Amino acid sequence: VQYVAEEIRKLGLDARLQKLTVPHWVRGEETGELVEFEGMAKGTTQKIVLTALGGSIATAPNGLTAEIVVVNNFDELEKLGRKNVEGKIVLFNNKFDREMANIGFGGQAYRQATQYRGGGAIAAARFGALAVLVRSAGGSQNRLAHTGGMRYADDVTKIPAAAVSYEDAETIAYLAKMGRVRIKFCSRRKLCPTRRAITSSPI
Repeated sequence: VQYVAEEIRKLGLDARLQKLTVPHWVRGEETGELVEFEGMAKGTTQKIVLTALGGSIATAPNGLTAEIVVVNNFDELEKLGRKNVEGKIVLFNNKFDREMANIGFGGQAYRQATQYRGGGAIAAARFGALAVLVRSAGGSQNRLAHTGGMRYADDVTKIPAAAVSYEDAETIAYLAKMGRVRIKFCSRRKLCPTRRAITSSPI
């Protein structure tokens, strides 16, 4: 920014620097744990591996705890409706199409999987969800969370969004079939100061 201001001044124009704060993604604390599920031993929790999606808002400082609802796609979310989603966390447990990838259509398979990462927060928020989790996109079957970009809509409430690992998505989906599952997760983002160069031209 300083360089731009100096170049403007070389042209004989006035330039000033204005301080402002901008969203800047700084990956901080990211934690997740199951705090309630059928058969859970009292006084224990089960950690899950998750990572915030790029561009996601943060949770409250003390995190977010709520019941989780598991769906495989947007159609299933639509069928559940607001009465079954509002005040809960939605997990999009859409499985990567390995067969499609194995016959040479890996890019198409990946695009199908990432639609939930990109638009899941908007879809879930329309039904009153507090947050959204997505199964990590890709064919890897491990306990590593795979992040990526997501988006919001101006006319829809922004909710926190994170990706969970393949193994944890499988675990949550299995437990949800047996009864209620509640999860707590926490994510952070930071707003950083910067400056911008301002000038005016007689032209």
